[in-house]
Amino acid sequence: LLKNNSSTPSVERTLPPVKHYVSRFSHTLSIDDRVGDALDLFAAAGGANSAMVIMVVKGGSVVGIVSQSDLIRAFHTSRFGNSEGEQERLAARPLSALMTNCVLTIEGSQSVEDAARTLLREKVHNIVVVEDGQPIGVFGPGQVFRATADLRIETPLRDIMTNVIFEVDVKESLRSGLRFLQSAGVRNLVVRD
Repeated sequence: LLKNNSSTPSVERTLPPVKHYVSRFSHTLSIDDRVGDALDLFAAAGGANSAMVIMVVKGGSVVGIVSQSDLIRAFHTSRFGNSEGEQERLAARPLSALMTNCVLTIEGSQSVEDAARTLLREKVHNIVVVEDGQPIGVFGPGQVFRATADLRIETPLRDIMTNVIFEVDVKESLRSGLRFLQSAGVRNLVVRD
């Protein structure tokens, strides 16, 4: 998507603006809510929407977002699962303790390429898309893939794939996988069975 040579069409000429690719906020929580409230919303989704993002508001303004990545990071750093007490303490913490509170925004009229470049540059998973000053949804990797599919780019995968593949065994713990991601400085692992 970000490659711009003669064999790849220009994104600005072939794609509608970023607002056409947003994932709408399906849930909104207050800054006064607890981590447990976010856990309940993600659990109710049943993993069906791994890209779900919860908007956190205070006085009608967006002050943060909560994603599954935020929850996983919270579990990992709090030694979640070591005891029921740890689990309860995490659920009782204020939402502000785990939300991403540096919310990056982009105007809905901006290009998909601008949004994708911002994701890469800022090393974030989601950008809040706004129109007339109001949030209309989020743009993240899933939306980048949708936009790329719309381009119908014929570039062979070998030209854009990641050359280094990190594998972990399916029996490894989530904690072990997270540590490996962090130490290797990568975002994805291939899990083999």
